[in-house]
Amino acid sequence: MSNLHIRSGDDYLNVRRLTITVTDIDGTPIDISGIDLTFMVKAQKADADVDALFAKTTPSEIEIASPQAGDTLGKAYLEIASADTATLDGRYRWELEGDDSAGNITLADGVLFVEHDLITA
Repeated sequence: MSNLHIRSGDDYLNVRRLTITVTDIDGTPIDISGIDLTFMVKAQKADADVDALFAKTTPSEIEIASPQAGDTLGKAYLEIASADTATLDGRYRWELEGDDSAGNITLADGVLFVEHDLITA
């Protein structure tokens, strides 16, 4: 379980994307090439998927790093637009799920802390 910290209304796009590293139980990065990824944020873990605050998927909003070797092994880059978090302030649940020929599997999860900006201009 990992914590992510962001500011509400900020853009995490292009070079400021969030990086998530998928690891095995021992903390060793694993190859995620060929896996469809979904990142979802909910107010409560029990909320239905349709009630998610926002969701991102490959390949449009999540990019799997290439090559999946060396320093980029297990890495995926997540884009979050300012509109996704503009009204959020607090603690939320996030999960990254993978889907491939073997089925669905939770690859990473944790708490997303969203804090309002001091400067709002």
